Amino acid sequence: MYLAHDDGWLNKVYYRDFNDFYRMLGDVIPIKMEQMKVEKSILGLKKKKSYPSVPQESILALKNLMKEGLVISLSDCEQTRAKISIPLWSIGDFTNMDEMYDEFAATSAQSPCEAMLVFDKKTREWQVTGC
Repeated sequence: MYLAHDDGWLNKVYYRDFNDFYRMLGDVIPIKMEQMKVEKSILGLKKKKSYPSVPQESILALKNLMKEGLVISLSDCEQTRAKISIPLWSIGDFTNMDEMYDEFAATSAQSPCEAMLVFDKKTREWQVTGC
């Protein structure tokens, strides 16, 4: 299922095979990061970074967090010279985007994330770590 923040509508997507879902999620995360992050080169010109897909093994490591619902907070990611860390929270099952966002705001303010999806810029690899 996909909840869109911009319009608040609920959009259900069904998969026959969970592997298709995991592959789609691994492909979408880098695409969303490319849309959000614009870095400057040495000459001051803007350039977009491309990121590899998140491997299925890393996505499968998040399987237990995804059971009730998982927030992948790209807006709260932390970037250093060596890595990009994306915080992840298990949030529960919601049908209303506003209720989910309120719960996420309260949860993220009170407790640290449950896991991090980390992109190592040097090796260009993804891994899942605890917070």
